Amino acid sequence: MGAPECGMVLAAFLLVLFAVLCIDLRVQAACLPDAILEEKLQNIVVDGISMPLGFWNANWDSGNVVGAVVRLICVEALGFRINITGSDDVSSLPGLLALAGCTRKLGDLRCTENVAANPHHVAVEFWRKYNPVEEAWVQTNYPERFPHSFKLGYVAVDELFLATSEKQAAYSARGLALQFYTSYDVAWNKARDFFDSYTSIPASRLAKCTDTKAGAKKLGPLVQQFAPDLAGFDPSGAANCPDGQWWFAPSCRSTPDECIPVLTGGNGWMLDGLMQRAIAFNMPLALATAASWGDYVSLPSAHRCLFLSWEPSTHFLERQTVQVMFPENDQPAEGDKRNKAPTTVLSTLVHQALEKAAPRAYEVLQQVQFSQADVMAMLTELKGGGRPEDVACKWLLNNTRKWREWLPKDDPTDCLSGQGLVSSSGEFVRVRAEASACAPCVAGFFASKLTDDRGLTHTCQACAVGQSQPMWGSETCTVCLEGYFQDIVGQSACMRCAKGSYAKGLGHSVCTECSGGKTTDGTGFRFASDCQCPPGTYQDAGSGACMTCSEGATCRGFGAAPEASPGFQLSQILSDGLSVFACFGDPQRCPGGGLDACASGRRGIACAECEPEMSPADTGCCEPCGRSDVLPFVAAIVSACICLALVYYKVNNEDTARQSYSAWLITVVFGQSMLNLQLIGAVSRISVQWPEPARSCMKFLKGLAFDPEILRLGCVASFSAIDLYMLRLCTLPLGIAVLVCTHIVVATLRHGGRLRERLSALVGSIGVIVMSLFLTICSWILSPFRCRHHPNGKWTMVEYEVILCWDSAEHIGLLVAGGIALSIPMLFIASVIHLLRSFPVRMSAGDVNFLNRYSFLFARVKPASRWFMLAFLLRNLVVATLPSIPNAFWQTFLMLTVFVLSLCGTLRFEPWKVPLLNGFDVLSNFFLFSVTGISMAFLQNVDLEAVPEIMLIAAVCVLVMLPIALVWCLARHMRSKAKPFRWFICHQKSASGAFARLMKIALAESKTCAGGVFLDSDNLGDLATLFNVVKSDVKTLLVLCTREVFSRPWCLGELTTAFVSQVGTAPVHFSDFRVPSGEFISNIASLVDLSCLVESGLGVADVEGALRFLPTLGHTSMPPLLSEVGLAKITAQIASTDARRDLVAATSASSAARRTLTRSTVILVDTTIEAVSAAMTFLKLLFPLVAHDPRKLPMLLEHSENDEGILVPESTTVVVLFCTAGCFASVNYLLGLIHMARLNIKSVVPVVAAEHFDFPENAFYAALDKNVAQFCTSIGIQRTVNVLTPLVTAIFRKIVMRFSVMDTIDILQVQTRRILSSLEDMERMELSLEATTQEQSEIIKQICERAHQVRNVAQDDHPRTTAVSLVPHLEEDRFQEVIGETHYV
Repeated sequence: MGAPECGMVLAAFLLVLFAVLCIDLRVQAACLPDAILEEKLQNIVVDGISMPLGFWNANWDSGNVVGAVVRLICVEALGFRINITGSDDVSSLPGLLALAGCTRKLGDLRCTENVAANPHHVAVEFWRKYNPVEEAWVQTNYPERFPHSFKLGYVAVDELFLATSEKQAAYSARGLALQFYTSYDVAWNKARDFFDSYTSIPASRLAKCTDTKAGAKKLGPLVQQFAPDLAGFDPSGAANCPDGQWWFAPSCRSTPDECIPVLTGGNGWMLDGLMQRAIAFNMPLALATAASWGDYVSLPSAHRCLFLSWEPSTHFLERQTVQVMFPENDQPAEGDKRNKAPTTVLSTLVHQALEKAAPRAYEVLQQVQFSQADVMAMLTELKGGGRPEDVACKWLLNNTRKWREWLPKDDPTDCLSGQGLVSSSGEFVRVRAEASACAPCVAGFFASKLTDDRGLTHTCQACAVGQSQPMWGSETCTVCLEGYFQDIVGQSACMRCAKGSYAKGLGHSVCTECSGGKTTDGTGFRFASDCQCPPGTYQDAGSGACMTCSEGATCRGFGAAPEASPGFQLSQILSDGLSVFACFGDPQRCPGGGLDACASGRRGIACAECEPEMSPADTGCCEPCGRSDVLPFVAAIVSACICLALVYYKVNNEDTARQSYSAWLITVVFGQSMLNLQLIGAVSRISVQWPEPARSCMKFLKGLAFDPEILRLGCVASFSAIDLYMLRLCTLPLGIAVLVCTHIVVATLRHGGRLRERLSALVGSIGVIVMSLFLTICSWILSPFRCRHHPNGKWTMVEYEVILCWDSAEHIGLLVAGGIALSIPMLFIASVIHLLRSFPVRMSAGDVNFLNRYSFLFARVKPASRWFMLAFLLRNLVVATLPSIPNAFWQTFLMLTVFVLSLCGTLRFEPWKVPLLNGFDVLSNFFLFSVTGISMAFLQNVDLEAVPEIMLIAAVCVLVMLPIALVWCLARHMRSKAKPFRWFICHQKSASGAFARLMKIALAESKTCAGGVFLDSDNLGDLATLFNVVKSDVKTLLVLCTREVFSRPWCLGELTTAFVSQVGTAPVHFSDFRVPSGEFISNIASLVDLSCLVESGLGVADVEGALRFLPTLGHTSMPPLLSEVGLAKITAQIASTDARRDLVAATSASSAARRTLTRSTVILVDTTIEAVSAAMTFLKLLFPLVAHDPRKLPMLLEHSENDEGILVPESTTVVVLFCTAGCFASVNYLLGLIHMARLNIKSVVPVVAAEHFDFPENAFYAALDKNVAQFCTSIGIQRTVNVLTPLVTAIFRKIVMRFSVMDTIDILQVQTRRILSSLEDMERMELSLEATTQEQSEIIKQICERAHQVRNVAQDDHPRTTAVSLVPHLEEDRFQEVIGETHYV
């Protein structure tokens, strides 16, 4: 071939190759197989101007790929020529402005005038959230330009994220769900362990706080408006970043290494919200901003941290991010960013003109809808390296049916393959005339071809019975396989043959049922041989019938033998059923399985027994006994003996009155703790199946509550159940025997064999033991009455499950023994009742030995609440009895009732002597109530019939109580006119407390005083009811007006209540009282705290009115010195004017008669009214005790006119020295002590009668000696030696008695008896005093003679001068100062 031919051939080849390449390029350029050719693409015409359809392309991944899908549809499916524009700004605002024909330069928005020339028509994926101001500006100023918006179907969220790897690690290690904000609270969790330290992130890749939003001065106020944190921000409001880059939350600021790093980008996106969350939710976060965009997208991938991000996005797809969920709030306050960030609905913006210029494109843009999964799938492919156009093309090819639904149709009834004709109502039709559109054939239908005069179309036909079609848009149906059937036409799937049926062959419309009550092991079986006995039944070996499985057994069916479930024991397989025992308490001992299957080393009914020489283990098994397994039993015996000996020692050597308070408190708290352990043990006996770890906790606490199981008795000897019960019953007698032996040994060795004299120690010790272990003893005795019901209908004992209840001789014997032993707690309760009834009589007789002997009963409670101990015992007896009730619901309900009543009783009466014990008892009852209440959630097989019974009982109680309450209220209303108290003594305790006590006794003794006398020390139970008592229960308010009485709000309240309620008021003016001035009354609200009055409804005006009303009342004046006659005059004046003369005369005669008696005991007391009142109160309480011999009544040395003054009578042998505050600064008191020294009286009973009396120290004696020296100088005697210091020192070496008038009358009576007991014990009163020297005796004699001369001269010149004015005033102020500096010794 020549050159020309070769050239022609080569040219032809190149031409063909070029054509092929062009065709290939054309094919590659188009995505859709039926894409519209490029030469057929058209422009749109807007207001006469032809232009391509303009797309504003988003500059981020999700907007780019979704926009590519929309653009391909508009080009290849709709045939529009397009033009793509955009900007480098990562924001959707430029797209909005472009479509509206506006621009923004340096923050200034401007819009062009020629709208028609705008080349921008569509902007895909508009984020409306971020530019609300600019969007509102355009919509307000240019509404005709504002583009239409159509939702894209998916949403965007910007929030705090973490990687899935960190979430799974935390959940696997600790069950911590890091996707919830609560898991980061440092008070509960330590989420920091699953993140890197903030120091691992290079500082060079982080921005400075001053270069981000953290350095803004307005940040602090924005954050602290909802999450205060002063230390987190400097005074200017900028964030405090210690290292210049990281801000640490308060919960980890002191230990930054415990902070979780959190990264954000830009200028500190959402820093204010992250700070608010860290502060408000106690999250240990360290916040920082990445230095650049590259750092922002790379650092979270390289470090385990939290990071701010948004979806949809490709930034962190490889980490499989998880959003941290925060609480939702639909209407948060402005600036409050603590809650979950709201999602942003993404949309497509469309130029308004497009609706007319390109209606088909406008319709498609309205219909475009993507799911979140669609977008994330496309972003995943884009992250893998694909171009947006390629990813979009792939999505279009894979989702043809979806996006073609968006396209407008030319003839709506031209149905494609897989579609069918539908009417306007959406129903499938068979002919085109009835159709208005096409729709995909739904599942259960197939597309059948239909040819008519308008061409080919399709209709949807239902699949026949025995057939199905699961897919939409299918052209055929499939027949049902073997084991499947379909009996309804038009179904999407064939159904598996149900249990108990089968289908052999294809295309079945019904399955064949199994016979004989048998079934198949599942669904979809094909043969008759697949029918077996169903689960829950077993096949009887004889008849082959299916038998029902019993409770506690597992019958898997299908030929498998029945087995016991875990926690049960299968003992027999009978012809009429299975015999199953439940393994209560510790289900581990019954692992389940075949006949008599037990844990290793166990045997017997319910696997309750261990094999010989084996003991229970924590795993439920029994393990061989070792040498050390005997030690718990030996240790228990030794410990019990030691404890019994210690109890006897304590009771034998401790006197209730002399016992250390701290030691007593420790003993009582220990006893209460032991009781609580026993109560918990009783609660654990309720028939409740506790879950772990509650089961282990209850088992542990039950062990502490004297459970013999912990002693491993099986390793000591071979004990049967009866042996163990009898051993329990013998525990108390054996303990008493040990105490008796201890008593004999101690009485023989220490007390010379005086067994009967020391019997109180033995009785007290036995009482302590029985009282402490009363609940446990009752529980042990009642154990034969506690039985449990098993699934086989039999009952076994709770503690000894090998014994069958009610049907065995062993149980009958135990019932008899328990019934006999029950007499022990009954006798103890009867003894307690007798002792409680004897208590007042014994106390009136001053029987202190009775109190010491039975201190186990009386030492802990207040005397007035002594009957609480009986309720205490009865409660424990009931708690021990309740587990014997066979119904678990009733057990729990009644136990709850007991604890509620106990809690209410403690709160109402506060029976314990110490508030700490009352609080401890309240907490204990509340804890037991809570545990019992929680146990109801774990009750099994609850008898619901008990609920109506309880409701009926409650309804009956309500119906009965309502009329009773109504009658009680009416009776109380009728009795309201007869007020229970004739007098209410209003007083200031520090100034007139003793006189108030004396006044109550005097008024009660007065025959003219009909009615009781209210004194808060005796009668007030609740301070909140004080004013109600004055208002409703009192006839006359007796006001003891001292100097500062109206500076006390409660006294003001009592006076004001009487004034407002028109209750009679009788004021008694003391010498230091001044009538309130007008200025004081006007300023009363600022001088006195009146909050307690206001809370009771008394206003300031009421108080002022009461104070102004007070001076208008007649009053009784107190004399400067108080005597018995003076007291009678005051009482008579207050009580009744008509009877004054008789009362004063009788009192004067009585006083004179007492003075004629020669008495050897006198009372020396200070001259103040409070001191004399205390002494006179003592005499009035003492008189009934010595009424049989009035000579035993001490004589009160009164200081008044016509008296012998302060001289101690020559016949005096015993002095009762009343010590009150400041008494040693009184001249008369000192002179009385000097007379004691002169008479050489050594029998002294010191009585402290003041609430705050400081016992003497060195500074006191120095001041006392100085006062005596001044006194001697004032009466002309030169003193050279100490006169009183030896005497006072010796006095306070004695045991000082207490007599506090602030105590209740019961306590005062006990104190009076103790003082009388001391008066009768002369040895105990004898002072340990050295003999006085010659010089001391001479000086004492001179002082007494000179004082007598001064008194006589004073009485001749001034007959009414009292002993108080005989000598110059000493330096009392300095003496009081010295006394104030002393402390208790």
